[in-house]
Amino acid sequence: MIADLPPLLIVVFGVLLGFALGSFTTCVVYRIPRGLSIWRNDKASAAYRSFCPQCRSVLTARDLLPVLSWLMLRGRCRHCGNPIGVSYVVIEIAVVIMTVIIVGHYGISITAIILCAMLPVLAGLWSFFVLKPRP
Repeated sequence: MIADLPPLLIVVFGVLLGFALGSFTTCVVYRIPRGLSIWRNDKASAAYRSFCPQCRSVLTARDLLPVLSWLMLRGRCRHCGNPIGVSYVVIEIAVVIMTVIIVGHYGISITAIILCAMLPVLAGLWSFFVLKPRP
C-alpha cells in the first residue's frame, strides 16, 4: 500500500519530515550547549517554546516555518530586529536534503524511519564541529 504511493508524494513527505527534523535539530543545537531543556519548562530553560536568543520573545507559528520564516524576516527577529545566524538555516536545509535522499532511496519504511531518526544527532554533531553556530 505505501509502496504504491506516487514518487512525488514520497518526496513531499520527505521534505516535510526533513523540515520538522531540521527545526528540531536547530533547537537542540541552540539549547544543549547552554544547558537548556528541550522537553520541559523549568527554571533552567526559561521557556520550552522557541524564543529569540537576544530579546527572549516567544516565537509564534508564523516565525517557526523552517527556512521560509528566516527568508521572510530577512534573517532577523520579528520582535527586536537582531540577526538570526545563517548556520541554523544551513542545518535545516542539510537535514531536508538528507531526509529526501533517505526517503527517496528507502521509501516510507522502517529503515528510512530509523535513518531519519538519527539525522538530528548527526546534523547536531556536524554543526557543533563544522558550523559552530552562534545566537
